[in-house]
Amino acid sequence: MVTLFAIVTCAQKKIDPDASAKQASINVLKTTPTDGIILDVRTPEEFKNGHVPQAKNLNFYADNRADLIAELDPSKKYYVYCGGGVRSGKMVAEMNELGITNTVDLHDGFNNWQGDIQLDIQ
Repeated sequence: MVTLFAIVTCAQKKIDPDASAKQASINVLKTTPTDGIILDVRTPEEFKNGHVPQAKNLNFYADNRADLIAELDPSKKYYVYCGGGVRSGKMVAEMNELGITNTVDLHDGFNNWQGDIQLDIQ
């Protein structure tokens, strides 16, 4: 039983949200020319109800999240945010592990955004 637990525990890949060395406030997007792609990792419903202009949605909870990350261009810079910073930190750590290393975790999240909001009305 102990051996099985050790094997299962070691086989699980842990993602450390503190692995990202680059963090900034989401409001840096208001004053700094964006030299990269803005990723909103909230759910599609959250995204639809308002997001940072020009942001692209990459749902943190997508079953195929690793595949979606693999489709990203590793030569680009990515600014990643969520609602409050938890999901973005985990997403940045996972992106880094999968070879997307030019990332900035906008750790304070959309809840602290003080700029214009884009709505996706259908």
